[in-house]
Amino acid sequence: ALARANNREGAEAHAEAAEARAQELRTQAYAAADESAHSRHELEIARELLSSLMAERETALDAAHGWQARCDELQGALETAQLSTSRAVERAGTAESHLGSAASEL
Repeated sequence: ALARANNREGAEAHAEAAEARAQELRTQAYAAADESAHSRHELEIARELLSSLMAERETALDAAHGWQARCDELQGALETAQLSTSRAVERAGTAESHLGSAASEL
């Protein structure tokens, strides 16, 4: 009877220890699940931010391409204006020369 009582007390102590360990493991599992949920939430926020930044990048690239095209147009217009100015200066020089010749003939 004493041996059975000791075995029962030993079994109860072992069961209590096992229950305490099981509770500790459940607590750790809940903490891990909470941390996992938090990490998933942060990941979702990061994905949304990345998506937003990529859209902003595309908009900025489109604007940059638009400005580059405008700069190219202005560069072409400037080159055309410079060529026209050079030709006008040449014609003015030729006209002055003709006027000088005509004036000396008078």
